[in-house]
Amino acid sequence: MRILAVGLPLVLALALGCSGQGNGTVFPPAEPAPSIGATDTGPASVYVLAGQSNAEGIGNVADLLPGQSAPPTGDWIYLAPGDDGQAAWLGIWTPLVAGDGGDSAQVGPELGFARSMPGPVRVIKYAVGGTSMDTFWRSPGAGGAFPGYVGLLQAVQTGLASAQTPAGAHIAGLLWLQGEGDTCNAEAAANYATRLAAFVTDFRAAVGEPALPVVVAQIHALPAWPYAGAVQSAEAGLPGVLPNVGTFATQDLPTFSGTNPHFDGPAQYTIGQRFGAAIQALVPD
Repeated sequence: MRILAVGLPLVLALALGCSGQGNGTVFPPAEPAPSIGATDTGPASVYVLAGQSNAEGIGNVADLLPGQSAPPTGDWIYLAPGDDGQAAWLGIWTPLVAGDGGDSAQVGPELGFARSMPGPVRVIKYAVGGTSMDTFWRSPGAGGAFPGYVGLLQAVQTGLASAQTPAGAHIAGLLWLQGEGDTCNAEAAANYATRLAAFVTDFRAAVGEPALPVVVAQIHALPAWPYAGAVQSAEAGLPGVLPNVGTFATQDLPTFSGTNPHFDGPAQYTIGQRFGAAIQALVPD
């Protein structure tokens, strides 16, 4: 079974609302964030998908609609080890399939994204469930290189350096799906806009692409999250702060029943398609 980055306690904390969310303190790691520099501009496009458990993907493959779980079509994925996943299959490139979510029975946005792109793509995915921008993803421009930011750049670095990466591969875009972990704390939500802008700016600098296309999927707000509106507004407003940024809403898409904020399989596929459409809108013809 493929366990990517989400531990069960983190999934439960997210599913049950604000209980246990945003209360822990995570300090920046000792090592600095790697600086990758400009990547090649060859024909192999590599997109980085990052965030918390909805980016990882908890939707059930069995719930996908007919045709959505079709066999691989030349797309590849690099599933990076997260904070609690060190299985042997992590850290290598594999054909992108339905089942590259939290485990082999689950799906994330990568599937619909790859199927919606005009040509074969490669995806580096680094997702850690139950995490917040406040305590995990902050970048140097927002007060320090926190573990999520460092881990993401390490994943990009090792993915690009893999012997399985084709010559000429280049980072072509960042797909971001996170923010639920910042909806339970007023300070975290109020600072999300500036921290997200710093995160994108620092990531672009680290990969040597100051105009890198970036797409942010807005979170799905639940009544149990008192500050969800502030996070949604921050995500929706990012294109007005930084150039070459797209965003889209997810509020219309179904999650699992009750207070569980995880998108189901078809919703995950649709989120991927929206990522694809938004990225293509940012890339000049």
